[in-house]
Amino acid sequence: MKKVLLVAGVAVLALASVSSAAFSTNLTVGSKGADVTALQNWLITNGFSIPAGATGYFGSQTKAALVSYQKSVGLPAFGFFGPLTQAKLNGTSVVTTTTNTNTPVVTTTSAITTPGAEGILTVSAGPISSSNVNVGQQMVTVATVRAQAQNSDISIQRIQLNLGTDSRIFTKIYNKFYVVDSNGNVLTSIVPTLATVAQDTTNYWLNLVGFNYVVPKGTIRDLSIKADLFGAIDSSYQTSWTINVPQNVVRGIDGAGISLYGPSASVGFSQAITVGSSLIDSARLNVSTDGATPLAAEYIANSGSNNNQYEKLSVFSFNVGAEKDSVLIKNMSVGVVVTGSGSAVANTAYLYDGATLINSAAVSTGVATFSNINYTVAKDTTKTLTVKVDVTSANGTSNTIVASTTSFTALNSQGSTATVSGSATGNSIAVRNEGIEIALVGTPTISKSTNVNNNISTTTAAVTFNLSITARGADVIFGTQSASSTFGFGIYQNDTLTTQTVASSTSFAIPSSGVVTAGLSTGQAFKLAKNNTVTVPVTFSFENRTVAGAILNTTNTFKVGLESVNWASSTLPTTVKSTTFTAGQTAWRSVTAF
Repeated sequence: MKKVLLVAGVAVLALASVSSAAFSTNLTVGSKGADVTALQNWLITNGFSIPAGATGYFGSQTKAALVSYQKSVGLPAFGFFGPLTQAKLNGTSVVTTTTNTNTPVVTTTSAITTPGAEGILTVSAGPISSSNVNVGQQMVTVATVRAQAQNSDISIQRIQLNLGTDSRIFTKIYNKFYVVDSNGNVLTSIVPTLATVAQDTTNYWLNLVGFNYVVPKGTIRDLSIKADLFGAIDSSYQTSWTINVPQNVVRGIDGAGISLYGPSASVGFSQAITVGSSLIDSARLNVSTDGATPLAAEYIANSGSNNNQYEKLSVFSFNVGAEKDSVLIKNMSVGVVVTGSGSAVANTAYLYDGATLINSAAVSTGVATFSNINYTVAKDTTKTLTVKVDVTSANGTSNTIVASTTSFTALNSQGSTATVSGSATGNSIAVRNEGIEIALVGTPTISKSTNVNNNISTTTAAVTFNLSITARGADVIFGTQSASSTFGFGIYQNDTLTTQTVASSTSFAIPSSGVVTAGLSTGQAFKLAKNNTVTVPVTFSFENRTVAGAILNTTNTFKVGLESVNWASSTLPTTVKSTTFTAGQTAWRSVTAF
């Protein structure tokens, strides 16, 4: 008779001694002799019918009786009398209980709540997240058994796996198997060996028992078959291996105590799993631009003895993520490209992790190489690094700096080369030694008014940008040109700058304080003293009709963007300069006006 033992908190099946016989010979259809007679006598005595009696010949009747017995005790039911069935009949346990050093074993003992009810068990393939695994991985899903209970709760108590004909699947590839529920609880586990894996005439079979998992009536539950891989697998074995879940290998018991089996013949399934090289050998460093990298902007380099420097200007931030193993960044290079007709130079670059300086390097021919930084990114983590540069020799004409990653020397935890994937590029950072720093205060506001003329209505949208403006390096004068030239705007149709011809106008309000308006030349609006800041409301108005009178197609969206700000550092019109870093930047664009 069967009984359940609790060993170290794990329920395992044991078998009370059923016979004094000592079976040790493998028997199958066609076998003859005293061992066959002894097996037949045991089967007949224990209620498994062989109509012809104990003839000493292993035929179809003996196989059918043996299959019935094997099903009754949860053994692979193929009518092959091998080591597992012999062990049962000899009165020893066929379930090897092993200690799971990775995850505590939890045996679900929920009771069936539908006593007396007969149920229907449907078994099919459930999903797995990936059909690719790597040498040394632990607890990877190699198959999923989906069980559906109808008319009754059903207690799942056994899953048999057909491991195929090649014993290397459990001697070289997988060294432990688990059954895990959807909450991550390990229901049972077993180390497959020649003693715990049964073999019929062709295939190897693994019996996963020792658990009681109740699928409630009217529900579907997934049980994951997980496995640990050997830490070293020969490259010739790094190929596809198949786990089979054929007909009737999942057994459940319903509320009436009836044993139910699945999958049916039509839905038996298999799962091919491709074994790749070690995770360490597959280590990857993923590089990408960080979302918080500095936006396009213009900075005034007016420090240092000559008022033409900017120390440690942040030019971009990027992410480095380690996949499958920790990754050591030994060396890396960053491009620091300066363009424009100004005289600014980026001569030193700095690499930071947050506020911690990792390394510094001279910028030579547009590249800064950070050598021997030995910066480790832990497995499955991402770090954000920032590059800053020293700017010297800036003058009144703008230069643009764009920084980007160019190369990495990356190693896995064993010192071999890790793959580097991706790259990162910063936004355009403009520098000069005098001019304005501008920021958008709040978000642009929109007001609309409608005018009707000759029964034709025209709506005008007034989009107001509140600009915080600071003078750096010198006093700055505004209004040496018309309002529409001082502040340049563009209309964006579906977020693309358009040449749509509509009636438009630009206006701005002179701040009531903080600026100088007296003593200026004709046409000059106000002067902002060096290092002072004011907020200037600037409004761009445009109609919803083209100059030709056609109404704008509002199946498109129309927004307004600030494209430029013109200013002068002296009263001479010839010194008018332009700040244009805002052009095309979504951060300097309104919401939809039409």
